[in-house]
Amino acid sequence: METKTIRTLRVLVSCPEDVNQERTLVEEICDQITKTIGPSDNIELKCIHWVKDVVPVITGEGTQEVINKQIGKNYDIYIGIMWARFGDRQPNGLSPTEEEFEDALKRRKDTGSPVIQFYFKNETYLPKNDYEKQQIAEIEKFKKRIEDEDLGL
Repeated sequence: METKTIRTLRVLVSCPEDVNQERTLVEEICDQITKTIGPSDNIELKCIHWVKDVVPVITGEGTQEVINKQIGKNYDIYIGIMWARFGDRQPNGLSPTEEEFEDALKRRKDTGSPVIQFYFKNETYLPKNDYEKQQIAEIEKFKKRIEDEDLGL
């Protein structure tokens, strides 16, 4: 009898909490692909996200540092999602999602992996205060940077 080797592709879903519904949808799609075409193509998609894959520990380091250490850089696909929340800047000047994107982009340039996809929810959000206005402005600046640097389609 022939032994099948299943290739597990790890999918990092990087996003602020305002797109939890979309994150859940990505996880469901990965599960469906694994169940439907996975067996015939010998692949499994494993979604990774800090909410379900990081053990809360107190280390004296920042939250994102704990996430980075536990998730690591061992993933094949990076999927970023944003809508109305960019995230708060950390001591390194980046929001958590922005930091994860930058790490993935650097790895992509250095090694050719991971595959990177970034999505922006296309539903209008009306900010309720200056903080929310600032968050949306940060997202627009981030989008423009991706477009201006011609990082891909």
